[in-house]
Amino acid sequence: MKIIAMGDKDTTIAFNLVGVESKEVDEENIRENFKSVCSDDSVGVLIMTQSIANSIREEIDLWKYHHNLPIIVEVPDKKGKLEIDPLARLIKKTIGIELGGI
Repeated sequence: MKIIAMGDKDTTIAFNLVGVESKEVDEENIRENFKSVCSDDSVGVLIMTQSIANSIREEIDLWKYHHNLPIIVEVPDKKGKLEIDPLARLIKKTIGIELGGI
């Protein structure tokens, strides 16, 4: 199974340097690239910057709900650290309980 990273130019360069295939995306082609990567059965892990993920949050949450693969991992971009854990946010949104310490 392949690992693919999606993000801005700096992020994709960094992942390419460590041998991870990556796709540079911008506001115009985020959804198209997300759907393309997720529909590729050879992709096991999709790493994406949180800023990219936030712009298509609903699509990501729907994909995670209906599919096991690829596993979607969010990483901070060059602008800062991760915000609230997406899994904790999904749990709170779904069942209304906030998990402490996450």
